[in-house]
Amino acid sequence: MVPPVALDVKPDHLVLDLCAAPGSKTGQILETVSMGKGWVCANDVNVQRAHMLTHQCKRINSPHLLVTNHLGQEMPMPRTFRNDGRGEEGWADRVLCDVPCTGDGTMRKNPGIFKNWSASQQVNIHKLQLEITMRGIRHCKVGGLVVYSTCSMSPMENEAVVAQIIRDTDGAVEVEECRELREKGFRCREGMTTWKVMDDRIATRRHFGEVVEDKRGKREKRGEEKKGQEKKEEEKKAENDGENRPSKRAKMDEGKKGHELTGRQDKVPDLSRGKMSEDGLYVIPTYDDSEESWGEKKMIEECNKQGLWEFKEYSDVPSHLWASIPKGVFPPTEEETKVMGLEKCMRIMPQDMDTGGFFVTILRKKRAIGSVKLKQKEGEKEGEEEEEAFKSTMSIPSKLPRDDNGNGGAVVEAAADDEDKARVNFGGPPKPPPRNNQEVIPLEKDLIERLTDFYGLEKAPVECFFARTESAKGIMYIHPPILSHLNLDLSKKTRMVHSGVQVMEKNSKNRSLVEFRLHQDGINYTAPFMTKRKLKITNEDFCKVVKCAMECKEHQLASLMFEDGLRGAVEELPHGCFVVELEGTGGMETVYMTMWKNNNQHGLHSLVSKLDLKGTKSKLQGEGRWVEMEIKKEWLESKGKNDIQRQEREKKKKEREEKEANEGEVSNMEEEKA
Repeated sequence: MVPPVALDVKPDHLVLDLCAAPGSKTGQILETVSMGKGWVCANDVNVQRAHMLTHQCKRINSPHLLVTNHLGQEMPMPRTFRNDGRGEEGWADRVLCDVPCTGDGTMRKNPGIFKNWSASQQVNIHKLQLEITMRGIRHCKVGGLVVYSTCSMSPMENEAVVAQIIRDTDGAVEVEECRELREKGFRCREGMTTWKVMDDRIATRRHFGEVVEDKRGKREKRGEEKKGQEKKEEEKKAENDGENRPSKRAKMDEGKKGHELTGRQDKVPDLSRGKMSEDGLYVIPTYDDSEESWGEKKMIEECNKQGLWEFKEYSDVPSHLWASIPKGVFPPTEEETKVMGLEKCMRIMPQDMDTGGFFVTILRKKRAIGSVKLKQKEGEKEGEEEEEAFKSTMSIPSKLPRDDNGNGGAVVEAAADDEDKARVNFGGPPKPPPRNNQEVIPLEKDLIERLTDFYGLEKAPVECFFARTESAKGIMYIHPPILSHLNLDLSKKTRMVHSGVQVMEKNSKNRSLVEFRLHQDGINYTAPFMTKRKLKITNEDFCKVVKCAMECKEHQLASLMFEDGLRGAVEELPHGCFVVELEGTGGMETVYMTMWKNNNQHGLHSLVSKLDLKGTKSKLQGEGRWVEMEIKKEWLESKGKNDIQRQEREKKKKEREEKEANEGEVSNMEEEKA
């Protein structure tokens, strides 16, 4: 997609995606940073969409991802990266602000948007888009890039936001041209420098003298029309019930008389803007290309007829609409236009490349901007120092004493904004964190020692292994830079939804010396460091394991499929999880596969899903390492007694359910006959 390409992400970059769901752009960025030490922080305001984003990115299976759940305009930033505009600030090399918009650029694939579209929507959403982008600029490092994008064609959502950002930052942010896309033949148009601000809300229409009914008046009018229609139907019904009731033939003749051209007697075709078709069923519109029909004056008249009214300047906006129509939606002056460089913005029109409509702008952060409120208080340094000294001496008790009436005292909580303004909560202790917040819980020292001894993980980065819950049903590997970023967030404001890749999973039945087995998703982050329970096998043996695991569902694998030397090593292993390795040669990647050794001498199981097995087979076929063969009986072993009994129970249960369903159908048929 265009915004990630314009972002120019490198493998070592730290990237922030403020409005990430559903995840197509995030996945495109994640593929790039996964090749280096960089990582992506993907944020979304909706918890359900954040989980959908996690599901989409799991296909890439990369630990270089942190998914959070915050308002984009209130995304928290660790205190370490805040310098309040006096020096370096921010932590991200690249920031993507694909902000919410009216979406009128997607009408080509979603025509339903036009039905609910109104001019007031683009004015109302301008403030939110500006706040989210300004927050992203604060998170960006000095010298980094911020990409602002929408799927709207409205200049009030696009160029107006960019112009207001340049005003608010006092030139600390500048528009940069994306030459790479243009050189590759990418078709886009320049940004607009002037536009008309039109509004269709009821208050605006009344301001211009238009008579508009409010919701109450419309409801009353609809109620009166409904009553009148019901009265007509009752009168018509009374006439039909009388002695002079018309016959069916008379009704048909009456309908034919009224079916002239339009098919309805009460509707006369409007021929002022077109001509009648040859069959006489519909009107063909004709268009006049003259200046009188399509000139600016004529178009404004047509807009006024539809309830759209223009404000030429902000001074024309009445005072009661100042809160609804911000000053930033109006076009810049001629002097501002020369400096801002809005023509460098990219407008992607649907008809140019058979795509949807998009707007993309690249912003370069030249210096720190700080917070707007602190800029207004630059001359009050002494007061700030006294406030900081007061905060440092303030203590927050875990449990507050209560007075004689049983009322709780006041608790000072840290707010999520940049200035850490104190918020006083009267009536009890601070509120608990939201339920969707995932925790990062370190593993117990005893568990780490047992896992290290069993799998030989002495050189593995076990300090990056964490659990999500206290029960520790799964162990996650978290990318070290993400871990250090979370550790810097001392106030624990970051609401994490997902991070890392699962490397181990708790056994359903503890039949091994340790209660955790290796997980295929994170095998690339554990197997390279293993010195125990890892066997290197040949290309042919690896293909045997994959083929048998894919096609043989009623049997378990047997160690007899391996060569004599490897067969002995497998049979000597204690029961539990182990890994087989196909070493990569000639630039090919090493492939790992998790397996399970049963209690008996020969029995083996594959711990890889059918989907992952198909992917492994496709990868080997693409590299030319796949060997076709026929499965032999000695490669398989019948399942154990418990597995056979379980299959018999499932078969009997299925037969019982089918019998009950048939009996129910028979009883229903008997009841119908009775």
